[in-house]
Parts: sequence; structure tokens; C-alpha cells
Amino acid sequence: MNHVRNFFDCVKTRETAVAGPDVMHRSMGTVHAANICMWLKRDLKYDPVKEEFVNDAEANRFLTRAQREPWIY
Repeated sequence: MNHVRNFFDCVKTRETAVAGPDVMHRSMGTVHAANICMWLKRDLKYDPVKEEFVNDAEANRFLTRAQREPWIY
């Protein structure tokens, strides 16, 4: 199925796309977790419910960007 065409059609009609927001959120979370494993050059355990790495502060730092003052997370 052509996801790009489906996306543009959904923008016009306001219908839900084949790969809706929940599916894409989970899919991209997996891709980001794989990239972090590649950057750190080691295997990691990822908890998809909490959306964080288990017992790994270094890996979890990659999940968000540092906020500048006066903004806080």
C-alpha cells in the first residue's frame, strides 16, 4: 500500500491513516531505540510501556533534549 498517497488523502478527507498515530508512535520508538543501541555500540533493554531503557541512565539521556532556561520538561 502506498503510505504517502494514503497520508495525503487523509489530510484532504480528515480520515484516519492506515498507519495511525498509535502505530507510528510505537514504530518510531522502536527505530529510535535501535539507533541509540547503535550509537552506544551495545545491547539495551527497552521498556515500551514506560518508553525508557531499563537501568541505563546513559541511554535514557538520548530520549530527550536538554531544555534551555526558562523552559523545563
